[in-house]
Formats: sequence, structure tokens, C-alpha cells
Amino acid sequence: MAVGVGLAFLNVNIVATVLMIGFATTIMATTGMLLGRFPGAAFDKWAEVSGGVVLICIGSSILIDHLGLLSLARTREIVNNASSGDGVPPDPTASLRS
Repeated sequence: MAVGVGLAFLNVNIVATVLMIGFATTIMATTGMLLGRFPGAAFDKWAEVSGGVVLICIGSSILIDHLGLLSLARTREIVNNASSGDGVPPDPTASLRS
């Protein structure tokens, strides 16, 4: 949709552009399918397991982010540093450097 809207604002031949995009997509998808058959047989089980682990890591990261678990720990750190009474404001980049 974004490409379609962007092309609407440009002075291009829409039919030629769509045909070129479709041709390039067909060539790349076909090449990927044909080339993927060979290593697919060799790395079958390993690829499934590593892909599953990556998906679990991504899902866990999203869950932790949406639950705010890391931001809650960071907020507690800032509050504890601010209440130490030394009069120095907490360094917001301290946790990034450690």
C-alpha cells in the first residue's frame, strides 16, 4: 500500500512499474524456491530447531517489552538512586554502559 501511494505521487508509468515489480518478484521467488531445495535436505532438522528457537526468542522479547518488566526494573533503579540523598541526579545512561 505504501508503495502504491508513493507511486501515485510520482510521475511514472504505473503499468510498466507494476510489470517490472511483478517480474522481479517472480524471478526472486522462483530462484529462492529452486535453490532452497538443495540445502533444505541437508539442514532439515537443524533449520527447524533453530527457526523455532529464534521465534521463541522474538516472542519472549515482545512479551517482556509489552509487560514492561525491564522498564519496571529501570524505574526502580532510578528511584533508588534518586532517594540516595547525595544530591546528584541519576545518570540515565548508566545501565547502558554496564
